[in-house]
Amino acid sequence: YLKIWPGDADVARVLANVLANEAVVGMSQRPAEQIQALAERARVLDPNQRKVEWVLGKLALDAGEFEPAIESLAVALEAFPDNQDIRRLLAEAHRDAGWNARLKRLDQDGALAARNFLRNAASKRAEDGLALLKGRNFVDAETMFRRARKLDPEAELATLPLGIAILRQTVGRSRPENRQRLGEALDLFQRAEAQLKEKRVPTGLAVIWQARALLQMGDQAEADRLLKGHLADPGGTEPRLLDSMKELLGDR
Repeated sequence: YLKIWPGDADVARVLANVLANEAVVGMSQRPAEQIQALAERARVLDPNQRKVEWVLGKLALDAGEFEPAIESLAVALEAFPDNQDIRRLLAEAHRDAGWNARLKRLDQDGALAARNFLRNAASKRAEDGLALLKGRNFVDAETMFRRARKLDPEAELATLPLGIAILRQTVGRSRPENRQRLGEALDLFQRAEAQLKEKRVPTGLAVIWQARALLQMGDQAEADRLLKGHLADPGGTEPRLLDSMKELLGDR
């Protein structure tokens, strides 16, 4: 209709609202680039569509772009003052912006303090993510773990759980993009195993999740090799985890 009557502002506003609603719903279900495209299309159709600011604010926050996030979310909150999700995101953006500003004030002589600051901030994010993971909110848990790793790429509390949050979202889904997501989860589980080895603690949990990712990717042979290798040399892994490995192997 708009191709035939491009000047119909009322229809443009309706379509913009539809696209903005789709973007809001999809924020917890679809890749960021798809949500960004929907929001931008809605903005072109109706520059005053405030749900777009909500979406773009969250995307900016997830990307660590705190000032744009605050600007967009503040505009969204003016339009939707009772929306608790927007209010929470805006508070997070202000908090993260404060962390970032404090870090920038630390001079070169304060390198150790800066490192400790980042680790503490990452740990807080990871703890929030663990609570969400426990509540089976895998989408928001993934967001928290990614923010933790942005602050501290080696954050141990975020490595294995981020992989779990990703893997849980791909169960039973055969979309092509899930292959890439599974690969990312597997890489995280392998990094977690390396971190555990470095600390000289049992690696069984990381091995189990690697095997689960491999099985979901259709690589049964590699999963079996990994599990059997660990069972042959468990290195202090708890009996319950060894039993889980045997269950994954079944009769193979």
